[in-house]
Amino acid sequence: MKVCKVCKKEFDGTHRDVCSWQCDEKRLKSLREKLDESVKADKGHTENLGM
Repeated sequence: MKVCKVCKKEFDGTHRDVCSWQCDEKRLKSLREKLDESVKADKGHTENLGM
């Protein structure tokens, strides 16, 4: 049995790290927020994109 990375429930699965599409959406939302926060604080990153 695998353990879901989001809700920590055990589930049967071989190709996924999450137990349901709801947990997958929560994980993706969290990753998007972390990415947005890190890019917002990195002024050099946005300046390099403008060149």
